[in-house]
Order: sequence, then structure tokens, then C-alpha cells
Amino acid sequence: MSETKDYWFKRRRFGWGWVPTTRQGWTVVVIFLAVVFWDTLITDGTDQNTRFAIILILDFIFLFATMFSKSPRPHWRWGKKDTDNPDEDF
Repeated sequence: MSETKDYWFKRRRFGWGWVPTTRQGWTVVVIFLAVVFWDTLITDGTDQNTRFAIILILDFIFLFATMFSKSPRPHWRWGKKDTDNPDEDF
């Protein structure tokens, strides 16, 4: 029996990475952008550049951890192939 996974992101057709394809995937991306925007507002000032960089790195770690857990493993792709799985590849 094959187990189907409910991926929030699919592999990109060109390059390396993912594309959000479900409501949950788009929600993660929108929340990430809102958090980054909020971070820029709360660290407004030249004395807090290091703090902003650390917060931004943590935001990216959260985003990539979510993408890795809710998507197929990434690999380099360059165009559509007959062996593409429509459940995993965009």
C-alpha cells in the first residue's frame, strides 16, 4: 500500500526549492513575511543591527524547517520530465 502525503509545498520546476500549493503553505509564507515586517518595526535603530540579524536568521530557520517537514525532498530540476510525480512536483 502506498502512503500519500499531504504536501503544503511542491518542488519547483526550474531550480532548487519549493512553491506553496495549498492554503496552509501560503499561510506559512504570509506569516513569515508578516513576522519579518514586524521585526523591522521593532528593531528600528542602528544600535540593533545584530539583534535584527539574529531574529531574521531564526525566522528563516523556522520557515525552512516548516518547508522541509511539509514538502518532498528538494533536488535540482530543470524543466518538466515524464518521471515527475504530480503530487510532489509543480
